[in-house]
Amino acid sequence: MGPPCPPLPLRVPVPEDPAQAVDLSALPRAPGLFALEDDRGRTVALAITADVRRMVRERLRPADRDAGPSRRVDYRSVTRCVRAMRIGSGFEGEWAYLQLARHRLPTTYRTLLERWRGWFVHCDPEAEFPRFVATAEPDHVRPETVLGPLPDRAATQRSIDALEETFDLCRYHHILREAPHGTACAYKEMGKCPAPCDGTVTMEDYRRSVRKAAAFLGDVAGGRGGLERDMRTASEALDFERAERLRRRLETSAPLADARARFVDRLSRFRFVACMPSERAGHARIFLIAGGWIAPWADVSAQFHVDELDELATALDERLAAQPVALDAEARENLGLVCRALFGPTRAGAGMLLPAPDGIAREQLAAALRSVGGEADGGGPSGEEIRDAVIEAEPPAGPDG
Repeated sequence: MGPPCPPLPLRVPVPEDPAQAVDLSALPRAPGLFALEDDRGRTVALAITADVRRMVRERLRPADRDAGPSRRVDYRSVTRCVRAMRIGSGFEGEWAYLQLARHRLPTTYRTLLERWRGWFVHCDPEAEFPRFVATAEPDHVRPETVLGPLPDRAATQRSIDALEETFDLCRYHHILREAPHGTACAYKEMGKCPAPCDGTVTMEDYRRSVRKAAAFLGDVAGGRGGLERDMRTASEALDFERAERLRRRLETSAPLADARARFVDRLSRFRFVACMPSERAGHARIFLIAGGWIAPWADVSAQFHVDELDELATALDERLAAQPVALDAEARENLGLVCRALFGPTRAGAGMLLPAPDGIAREQLAAALRSVGGEADGGGPSGEEIRDAVIEAEPPAGPDG
C-alpha cells in the first residue's frame, strides 16, 4: 500500500451545454486543490491555487470561437465534474498535490518531482571499499546506511569533505579499490590518510574509522562535545600533542555543526511531527511523518490544558512508533516534500516540523501548537505560499475521449 492520498470532497457538476452556466458557489474562495474530470471520470487537469473558485471559473471559461486558432485547452468542452478540497497550509497543499497527481495522472506527475528533492549521505561501512556519497535517491533496502536530510547537494558534499578531513579518510576511491596493492597519494605523506590502499593499515582498521565517521555524522553535537571533553582532559594531562590533534578535529568538523544539518540522522529513524496551520481559526493541523509516509492526524486547538498535551503527545508517539518508516518508490518521492519544508524559505505562520525519532518533545509540541495555532485565522495559507500550478493529462482528453 502506498502513502495516503487525500479525498476531494467538494463536487460540482458541469453541464454539457457550454452556454449553460456552472454553479460554482460550493467552491471556496480560498486556497485549495481541484481536479477537472471528463464524462468518464478521467482527470483532465489537476491544479493547486490560492483561490479555488477564481481559478476554476477561469479554466471553465468557454473558448472564443471567433478568436481563431488557440493553444489554450478548452476545458469547458470536456469537463463534466469539478472535485475540490481546501487546504490549511502550503505544506498540506504540496503534499495533497503530489499524492493526487500520482494517483490521477500517473503518466505525467513526475514532472513535479524536481522541485522536491531531498539530499542524503550514503555509506555502508561494511562494504568492501566503503565511501561516503551524496545521493538524492537513498538506499531503501538498508536505510541504516543513509544519513540525512541535508539542504542540497552542495551542503551534502561539504559534509562529506568535512568527514574525510576530520577522520583522515581516503579521498580517492579509485585508488582505495586497489588495496592493498595500490600506490598511496600525497595525503599519506601529509599525514592525513592512513593509506589502506597500499596496506599500511588493513581494510578492517579503515572500516573502523569509517564507522566512527558515520556515527559522528549521526550525532554531531554529541561527537563534538566528546572531542571538547577529550581535548580538555589531554591538556590537563599535559598531553599537548593529543590535545592539538583533537583541536584540529574540532576545527575540521565545524562545517558539520551548521544549523541546517541539525536534522541529520539515520534514514531508518526519519520520523517527524508536522504542526501546520489549519483553515479552522485557532487550530493547528497535525501531520505524522515516517519516512515518506505522510498522513494528517487531527486539528488541535491552540488552547489546551497540560494534561491534554501529554495525552496528545503520548498518542502521537504510539502512532509513530507503530508506523514503519516507509521507503518504497512512492514514499521516497515524498521525502523531498519533507526536505522542502525543513529547508525551504520560512514565512510567518508557515508551520513547524518537529523531529520525533524517539518520540516528540513535549515542550516543542506545546510551543509549536501555540505558535502555529495561535496565528491561524482560519483563512488558510497566504498567496505567498500558494502559487497557481496545473498539471494536465497527456494528451488532454477530447470530447470524444
